[in-house]
Amino acid sequence: MTKRPTCKLSICIATYNRASFIGATLDNIISQAHNDCEIVISDNASTDNTKEVIASYARRFDRLRYFRHDTNLGLDRNFDSAVDLARGEYCWLMSDDDWLKPNAIARVMAVLAGNLSLVVVNMELRDFTMSKIVRSRFIDFESDRNYESGETDRLFVELDNTLWNIGNVIVKRDIWMSRERERYYGSWFIHIGVIFQDHLPGGAFLISEPLINYRLGNTQSASSVWAEIFLHKWPSLVDSLVLSNSAKDIIKSTKPWRNLRTMLCLRSDHGYTLAQYKLWISPRLRSFHERLIPILVAVTPRPLANLFITLAGTIRLTPTLSG
Repeated sequence: MTKRPTCKLSICIATYNRASFIGATLDNIISQAHNDCEIVISDNASTDNTKEVIASYARRFDRLRYFRHDTNLGLDRNFDSAVDLARGEYCWLMSDDDWLKPNAIARVMAVLAGNLSLVVVNMELRDFTMSKIVRSRFIDFESDRNYESGETDRLFVELDNTLWNIGNVIVKRDIWMSRERERYYGSWFIHIGVIFQDHLPGGAFLISEPLINYRLGNTQSASSVWAEIFLHKWPSLVDSLVLSNSAKDIIKSTKPWRNLRTMLCLRSDHGYTLAQYKLWISPRLRSFHERLIPILVAVTPRPLANLFITLAGTIRLTPTLSG
């Protein structure tokens, strides 16, 4: 049975060992939240004092609900749990270490009055300390964009890898709950699998104004996982979506081996190897020309790859994987 909404918006935070960061995030949210908004936190069995930190905020804000799992379920299941526990009509899948800009919730609530299926919020990228702006707009749009229910291809192609970050996604809860979720556990991108496994019944909207301060350099994951995510899990996930074949052909993020900077970053930061090339990339390629970049990068010494991307000024941005 579908749960009847008791508020308009649930801010759903999946967390794990973020006691040092989640307090500032909650300060930010609570200062803006009003009677039609709740906070739901799903804790993946944190071993630090996350529980105690959140308890102090729950005493101040009676619409904050906290649930702690006995074992670590993984990022995808933790976010799914947060949405399942939510009571709002819409769920904002919020990161546990980023900050909202002033009036962010009010701006979102005004957009949600349009009965949309999905809202995507732009972000401002900041350094680890949140004191320096690294990039003013993560999504390089100067104005808002509206997408009709039949424009799934356009939505995905225009946003592409900016959809990696789960913290700027707001989705109607009954859509999430009506769709298959378990097959995306372990994908690292459950929000993409759920939202794009079928066409959205209603429209989608992009808020071009950055409403989030995104903290760079705080992703919790082993370096060895990233190459598999970008070279195998992400392309395979996109292959499974409702997108047309023509749309899939032009989505750049599913073919990272074509981009020298991307491959050098994977080599430098995440240890991309020749064995990984043979396992995940080679079966997808037909021509020698396509194979040239991924092979050369795989045998490039990592210090040299790091020098190249440092000189190029590449921003090392990875999806939110903290929950």
